[in-house]
Amino acid sequence: MRKLEELLEQPANSLSGSEELEALNWDSLRALEFLALVDETFGGEDLSPAEIIEARSIKDLIAMLGSRVT
Repeated sequence: MRKLEELLEQPANSLSGSEELEALNWDSLRALEFLALVDETFGGEDLSPAEIIEARSIKDLIAMLGSRVT
């Protein structure tokens, strides 16, 4: 969650997971940055840009990562 806060330029401990991405200025550049973050953190996770673009909330992004996130 901390990495998402950094990516989305949000204060530490401010995201609960229920936030809508649109309210956090989510755009295609942020989606690509998220994809790079996942690759860097989890090493080549198989997420497609299309999957990420379809995400509507922080929970959606976290669900894509499954049990790898804490």
